Amino acid sequence: QAFSCRHTRCWNLQGAGETALSAVDFITERIAIGDALDAEDLPGLARKGFRSVISLNGQLEGVTASQFGLAAVLTFTLGDGWLVDRVEFAQAVKALERFSMRYPPVLIHCSEGRSRSVMVVAAHLMKSRNLSFDDTVELIRAERPDILATATLRADWRVDDQWPVRLRN
Repeated sequence: QAFSCRHTRCWNLQGAGETALSAVDFITERIAIGDALDAEDLPGLARKGFRSVISLNGQLEGVTASQFGLAAVLTFTLGDGWLVDRVEFAQAVKALERFSMRYPPVLIHCSEGRSRSVMVVAAHLMKSRNLSFDDTVELIRAERPDILATATLRADWRVDDQWPVRLRN
């Protein structure tokens, strides 16, 4: 079945006998952002070449990676925006750093793939590439246009010159 994609680096996760899932957008060669629907078919993700998944909405609690042919699965129950737990946020960023190096490609997802997953990826890219918040969000938006507006993310997550350093303390 033909699949039209809005980007060059996204995957149609519908195959023979599989349900149609959302587009997964690769932000880098090692990191993709998805949503809750994308995380529902872990065997499909493994068949498409994903080696690891980070769930930020608690959806994959109790899931074992080896059950689905993945190398690693990690679940967080991360609040959104100003509700985020700083320690858990820092752990999610470290997990993304580790998984993107050891088990790429990694799918990181939250409920809609528009805020929490974007902010964890942004914190990782800001640190690893020494980018500003605005430049990082625009880099992500170039591959996943439906993320929240930069001003909304900045306000909701209380981004300032000390972010994400402030979140780690």
